Amino acid sequence: MKIYKDNSKFIIEQINEFNHSIKEQYSTKNELCEAINAYKSVIEEYDLSIQPSEGLSKLVTNCLMSKY
Repeated sequence: MKIYKDNSKFIIEQINEFNHSIKEQYSTKNELCEAINAYKSVIEEYDLSIQPSEGLSKLVTNCLMSKY
C-alpha cells in the first residue's frame, strides 16, 4: 500500500498480487485519516510505503495512533 500526495490530493494506492492498482483520492487530512482508520485492524498485512515529503509520515502515524 502506498500513501502519497499528488496535485493537492491524498492518495491511498493498493497493488494486488496481479499488479492491479486501486487508487482512492482524498481532499482533506480528515478524509485521509478516516480512510486510514478503516485499515487499522489489517494494516500490518500491508507493505506500507509513505511519501517522505510534506510531513505525510507524521500525519499517517498520528492517524494510526489516534482514536479518530
